[in-house]
Amino acid sequence: MVSTTNTRLPGTRAFPIYPEMHLAATGELFYTGAAFGLTGQPAPGFWNPFANTYRPVPQIPLAGHRQSAASCFVGDVRDQVLMVMGGGSDPVTNTTSVIDLDSPAPAYTTGPPLGAPKMYLNCVNLPDGGVLEVGGGTADLRSAASREVGLLRSAAGPWARMSELPAGEHRLYHSLLCVLDSGQVLSTTSNPADAPKSHSMLLYSPPYVFTGRRPAIASGPTEVRYGGHYLVSTTAAAGATVTRMAITTYPSVTHSTDPNQRYLSIPLVAGAITLPSRPAIMPPGWYRLWAVDSNGRPSVAWPIHLT
Repeated sequence: MVSTTNTRLPGTRAFPIYPEMHLAATGELFYTGAAFGLTGQPAPGFWNPFANTYRPVPQIPLAGHRQSAASCFVGDVRDQVLMVMGGGSDPVTNTTSVIDLDSPAPAYTTGPPLGAPKMYLNCVNLPDGGVLEVGGGTADLRSAASREVGLLRSAAGPWARMSELPAGEHRLYHSLLCVLDSGQVLSTTSNPADAPKSHSMLLYSPPYVFTGRRPAIASGPTEVRYGGHYLVSTTAAAGATVTRMAITTYPSVTHSTDPNQRYLSIPLVAGAITLPSRPAIMPPGWYRLWAVDSNGRPSVAWPIHLT
């Protein structure tokens, strides 16, 4: 058993309830300007909790309308491109805002609009590099629920409209969205203020499920280290090859965001991969390794433990 101790950090800093914060490549936590409640909202910025320093960036557009927005990195986390999607409070917005955390002067720019104005939406990084957003609505009311689903291939957009949530389904407050080891996406729970809770579980199959036989990982490592070089054996359908691997986190979603979520694409060279060496890019823990073929189809996930 590993022995751990807790140490109180110097100073304090106030954020709104359920602030959407993501670990940046600098090792700081970036607060997006979106949260469950925006009372006393500080400017978005980089927080070093160990030194209790804060580097603000210019305010996110529509700062008062980002309550219960969604946010995640778009594409490879090493590019540090972060998107905030939707959000609300009189009115709810369909806008998105994008910020490059690696820029010398980070500032939000306008991203591609969602297919509908919504708050309480969820987003996930798919193993092929896309971003899927699901659900939400213009209020925490069954009557205001959105069935719209969108798929993003790059931060420039546009969002592609996908099959909607089935009629009668809703995904509002307390909804969850996560990628399964199969590469399919699980959508569950909803707690609207004007209707009974939803206990349904919906399984969404992204387009890569329907484009032919997917690759497979025949063998690979389980325990891995930063900067390590590891052999991975893969197979692919006739006419396809595996030239890269993807790494994603396991889900830890709550209140419209998964702050630990990240995606990386790693070349497969002579049957081997080399892992990143920076803990700020991939914090220690369990990840999922995916083989991705030349047609963009991911395999079933292979678990790896990074220390």
